Amino acid sequence: VNFGGSVALGKDASLFLQLHGKDLTRAPMRVEYSVMTEKFLFQEPQIVFSDTIERLAVLPKSDLALQKKNELPVYTFATLSGDSHTVAVLIPLRAEKLPLRPLKLSLKITQGTSTATVEHAFRMIWPEMPASLRDIAFALEALRHITREEELDSLKSGTRETRLSHLEEFWKKKDPTPDTEYNDMMVEYYRRVDHTMRTFSSMRGFDGYKTDRGRIYILHGPPSRTERTLDPSQGYQEVWIYEGKNKKFKFVDRSKSGNYTLVGDARSR
Repeated sequence: VNFGGSVALGKDASLFLQLHGKDLTRAPMRVEYSVMTEKFLFQEPQIVFSDTIERLAVLPKSDLALQKKNELPVYTFATLSGDSHTVAVLIPLRAEKLPLRPLKLSLKITQGTSTATVEHAFRMIWPEMPASLRDIAFALEALRHITREEELDSLKSGTRETRLSHLEEFWKKKDPTPDTEYNDMMVEYYRRVDHTMRTFSSMRGFDGYKTDRGRIYILHGPPSRTERTLDPSQGYQEVWIYEGKNKKFKFVDRSKSGNYTLVGDARSR
């Protein structure tokens, strides 16, 4: 998919490199490359990933054609016509190791006595980033359900750059796949926060994550099934049943205003 030269976080990616020259053949090429962060906030540039490929296959007379598939712009391989001194290589980028930062690729490619070097700046982007993760202050505040008060106060202290570092370190410790930059646990957590903001917020503002239903949804996810009743004396009642966890939660809206409160705590059925 064409992201305007950027690479999507958590997606597989490769570099298509086209080379021109009368001395080029179909023999395999040697590729050395590294990806380095650009200076970002208070962080100095550092090498994120480097690799050497000793025998990379050459694609003769290859080019890329931009097409549309399901309304998305995508690239497909095309063959150059005529007598062309053009070849190409497809280099895996190991994008799963690249952070959400501005980056610079440095590459050296060799075939026989011919050598070429390339430098290319690009960015990692996250089109599907949860909305609640886009603001650092809110992303930290939304951790209230899985942190102690003193820990949360510590996470929320310092400059914007420091708080960003706190947020990244917090989730890095909980990452089930620490060798990759895409943290499934963090993504699921903030997707649940997004849902509570859309579904459970009151007229006072975006407070859905603070409500009892919001807290249970963030901690346990969507229930297996929901039972809703109207009791003339008790108001609206809503029971969330988690069959796989053998738990249920009962919420009551006595004022019939949409403000549901949890009756008791988690209970086994």
